[in-house]
Amino acid sequence: MNCPTIKKKGVSRMQTIRFYPFVSTGKEKDEETGYGYFGARYMDHELMTMWLSVDPMADKYPSISPYAYCAWNPVKLVDPDGRDWVVVFDHKNKTVTIEAKYVVKKGDEDAKKSAENAVSVWNSLSGEYGLKVGKDNYIVNFDLSVIDDSEVDASNSDRNLNTYRLKSSFSNPNVRGETNRNSIYVLASDKDDFVVSSHEVGHSLGLIHPIGGQKGLMEEDGGMKSGHHEITTDNVRNIIDLALHPNNRDPNWHSGVGGYREKGTSSVDILKPLNINLYKRNKK
Repeated sequence: MNCPTIKKKGVSRMQTIRFYPFVSTGKEKDEETGYGYFGARYMDHELMTMWLSVDPMADKYPSISPYAYCAWNPVKLVDPDGRDWVVVFDHKNKTVTIEAKYVVKKGDEDAKKSAENAVSVWNSLSGEYGLKVGKDNYIVNFDLSVIDDSEVDASNSDRNLNTYRLKSSFSNPNVRGETNRNSIYVLASDKDDFVVSSHEVGHSLGLIHPIGGQKGLMEEDGGMKSGHHEITTDNVRNIIDLALHPNNRDPNWHSGVGGYREKGTSSVDILKPLNINLYKRNKK
């Protein structure tokens, strides 16, 4: 891991007599800099518990400083990665889990049912794929869930959240669904259409319309013309890749921004593409 060497004026981290590896947030310090390392950014725990770079999701919270950790309320809130969705590598149990939550308005049963139908399409893929991590085989799972806005509180403050709404119409009459980063809108008349809703969930997981004639659910029309509505191996591979390398995301698209975190340790660096390989499992 290449870490920046950043020093406060008059203070040298190299002179620290004793090194404590974990900080108040439970994250491990980078031994070279002494800062907390969160995967995407570094934090200075001595200077007001603030980030050392801008929050990649800052445009979602314009009233809060992009350098603020947990909106300056770390006692109540937790922010493991600041993303819309996350891929969790569990090195002990050998699993890779794609996690996200979709928030509907309390009492909007139509939106809730539509969102549940959409995430069920993705969750049904759990166990279908494996990921070779070094010499170890991991099982890939999807854990996408639907909650209502009354459940969004400190316990859901990881911000792996996406809103899901039904809309009576769009300005373009040919549009049936629309995703803007972590906000999904589906045409109300198509609320029961699994293809439309699951296609938009795919966008929230960072996917864009395929280039080069690839067929499947993420075609612009969801595969209506081609007759292919399946989620492809490339789709799953891209979700994991975009979680590990969010800078690979095309900024011209309004798809979701992902991140990753690890439970336990691995003998290989998962950020090196040659160390991981997705494959379709032969389930007995």
